[in-house]
This record gives sequence, structure tokens and C-alpha cells, in this order.
Amino acid sequence: MINAPLFSFLFLLALLTSSFAQTKEWRNADASKSFQAAFVAHDQKRVTLRKKDGELIRFPIKTLHPEDQKYILNRAPSTPGKGHAFARLWFGDSREKIKAKLLASKTVSTELDATYRGRTGFNGIYRTNSKPGGLHCYLFFDWDENDCMDELTLRTEPQDRDVYGSLLFENWKEMKRLLVQIHGNPTHSSPYPKIATLQNGQILNSHEWKTKEGNSVLLGTAQNGSSYLVTVRMTSGLKPK
Repeated sequence: MINAPLFSFLFLLALLTSSFAQTKEWRNADASKSFQAAFVAHDQKRVTLRKKDGELIRFPIKTLHPEDQKYILNRAPSTPGKGHAFARLWFGDSREKIKAKLLASKTVSTELDATYRGRTGFNGIYRTNSKPGGLHCYLFFDWDENDCMDELTLRTEPQDRDVYGSLLFENWKEMKRLLVQIHGNPTHSSPYPKIATLQNGQILNSHEWKTKEGNSVLLGTAQNGSSYLVTVRMTSGLKPK
């Protein structure tokens, strides 16, 4: 028996807290105006903040109140990511940054020790602590030419053909409901893919969303040999599909 409401809450919370956990009040130079936003990055001259509605804004640090300038400049210079992917992972994060975030995450975990993780990389090593539809989701990564993340896919545990219409279907329904809750109505949608339409080694997407940053989120199912799974593929807007 799955606990769908509990999973939805935990999963949604993990997605949203990374964007808004550090929301604070910011003031203009003479403190006559203020607004709420979360710090994202700075390059010593300009600061990038994220508003409550998710919009990224960037402007000169010197236009802020001296105390807010000090708050920013006490942080190490960095560049903003290319949009949120999952939990605290962002497109544009370096491989080392992804590694540190995975190790510190309360949303995902691995049963492998540090030595073995170093030999195998990240793909299929980390899984969500929650189990939508009774199934863990495993994380798989793709990297750009600068060794920064430009794609992240969640894949359920591979399942036998006889549960494609039950266990995997329930997972797919829960993923769809949650993604609608996060991103709104999809730009493309179709019914749950029929098992006869799947081909080995290919993903058949049923839904697509576009994020505010221009990234894509694709929900679908796939066949891998004699096994079947549900996938959620998140790609940077700069990466061709």
C-alpha cells in the first residue's frame, strides 16, 4: 500500500527548499525600499537573487544597502546555475559540486562506501529515500564539455512485464500528479504508454513540461531488455533533446 500524499510532500519539499530556503529581506542603498529574495550567486560586481515566484534577477551589488553588500561579499564569488534540476542539484553544477551535494543530501542516499563510489561514478549509485509507488528512483547524470551537469534522469527500479500495468502505472500517475503540482500543466501530454509500443533501449515520453528557466522535464516509460521502468528526464535548455 503506497503512501502517495506523504511522498508528494517529501518530494515537493525537496524540490522547493533548495530555491527558497535562504529567502531574506534586501534593501536599496538608503533602505527606503525592500523586497524578499534568496541569494544565488555573485561575481564581486553583480549579484543574482531568486524571487519568491522563482524569477532570477541580477543587478549591481552597489545598488543595495551597505549591510546587504557586506552579506554578499562575505560569500565566495560564484556564478549562477542554469536552473534547478532536483533536490539541491542545479544544471551547471560541476561534478565536484554534485558529489558534495549528494554526500550531504537528505533526499537521496547510497549503500556503497566512499571507495567504491569513486570507482563507479554517480550513475545508478544514488537513490531517493522516498519510494513513489513503492519503488525507489535512481539518479543518472549527463555532463557537458566543461564537466558540468546538463541532464539528470530519475529511473525507477526495473520491473517485470507483469507489473507494468499496476506498480509502474501507479508510479507514473504519482509522478505526473506531482510534476503538474510543481510545473503546472504540461506543454504536451498523452496517455500511459502501452507496453506493446515500447522498444528495447528506448524511452517513450508521455508528458513534457517547460520550466521558467527554459529547461525541459520529460515523463515516460522505458524497456530495458526484459525489464520495464518509469523515467523522469530533466535537461538543460542548452542541451538538445
